[in-house]
Amino acid sequence: MRVIAGQWGARRLLGPPRGAETRPTSDRVREAVFNLLGPRVEGARVLDLFAGTGALGIEALSRGARHATFVECDRGLCQTIETNLENLEAAPDSFTLLKRDVRRSAKLFAGPYDLVFIDPPYGHLLEREVLATLCAGDFLSPGATVVVEHAAREEVTLPPAAQRMLAAPDTRNYGDTSVTVYTVAAPAKPDTEGAPSMPPPSPSVPPSMPPAVGLGPRRGAVYAGSFDPPTRGHIDIIHRAAALFDVLVVAVATNPRKQSLFSVEERVGLLREVIGDDARVEVDVIDGLLVDYAKRRGAAAVIRGLRAVADFDFEFQMACMNHHLAPAVETVFLMTAQEYLFVSSSLVKEVASFGGDITPFVPAPVLPRILERLGERRG
Repeated sequence: MRVIAGQWGARRLLGPPRGAETRPTSDRVREAVFNLLGPRVEGARVLDLFAGTGALGIEALSRGARHATFVECDRGLCQTIETNLENLEAAPDSFTLLKRDVRRSAKLFAGPYDLVFIDPPYGHLLEREVLATLCAGDFLSPGATVVVEHAAREEVTLPPAAQRMLAAPDTRNYGDTSVTVYTVAAPAKPDTEGAPSMPPPSPSVPPSMPPAVGLGPRRGAVYAGSFDPPTRGHIDIIHRAAALFDVLVVAVATNPRKQSLFSVEERVGLLREVIGDDARVEVDVIDGLLVDYAKRRGAAAVIRGLRAVADFDFEFQMACMNHHLAPAVETVFLMTAQEYLFVSSSLVKEVASFGGDITPFVPAPVLPRILERLGERRG
């Protein structure tokens, strides 16, 4: 490996240590990438994610980048990056090395960055998760460039926040490797020509009060469950979660091992009928891991309802596992309203099957459907 051009052009770089699970960007691909970037490297603040040996960030520094932040979790590879930078006598203030997992270190990224390299292990679709994190925070400067290296057989699918922020991609293929380059759209400047002058601020507003800050990209959450049947406790959680996020996806889970009162399609229909025309809430079907679904939808969080202390032990274990599988997706717990602490779908079905009154526990459109279905089973 070598530096292609710039102040360290033709200088040798150490490759990955023996046993390291990494796939260095070849000199040919690296040269092609920087030919595409051209003058955008000069003076840029660079973020090199899944840095490996640091070849991409080092190439940027060699070509005039102002600063490079390398993020790599493998200890041996971090030592390789340090050695390469020492051999090149890079100025200590020109780089930062973070020995951390990319997905767990976003808070340490001192953005905004002008140029970002994303070169994750192939086949895990980590680039989508990282793009969602970058576009949801203040990590990218207006007009910044994002370079994603991926397998030629894979297509980079952007999460919703990134679709709104990144301009049309330019993808180039180099054998088994593809490189997709995105540009961050600069915010449009308001057209003030001919606009009337703004009135003075209201005297009731203190002049020292800062202006209101608008929301960034829309933040979504997923609330999943069997909802067999939907209860007033479920609907209470839905309304409260919808008030916290821009978009809430209510995901009806399928479980073929469990005998259900209603089919998945019937539960979806009941929820849509009860929720009505709330534009903030969408009802969908989930089949598989919750965090995988949340990542596909670009959700920032999953919602879990807690009814009692007994729920917490199980939910805590699930939250820890979900964080391990998808660190960028948070778990948000909402305590069930006091009047529904003892209400569950299974308890509602049991009470109804013995002729008990479940009117206080289920939404009005759901009650006759439960009684009808239980009557059919008795008949």
